Amino acid sequence: ASELFWVPVASKYGYWEVRVDDITLNHRRQSLCQDCRVVVDTGTSMLAGPSSIISPLRRLLNVTGDCSNYQQLPKLGFIIG
Repeated sequence: ASELFWVPVASKYGYWEVRVDDITLNHRRQSLCQDCRVVVDTGTSMLAGPSSIISPLRRLLNVTGDCSNYQQLPKLGFIIG
């Protein structure tokens, strides 16, 4: 995990929405985001988003249905800012 830092909320609708510059796997940018915004919710561990981003991310992660390859998965990160 990185150090705690502050970013402005990017929504006028009341969500804790922030901009994400990109998604990383093992600290390498994947060039998946163009004007991405995410809602931060500490009450869930689920990731959801448009299929144009989530589908390639799922392919890159290559998680098995039973999570048996958990130890081999890349570190998933988000460049927030």
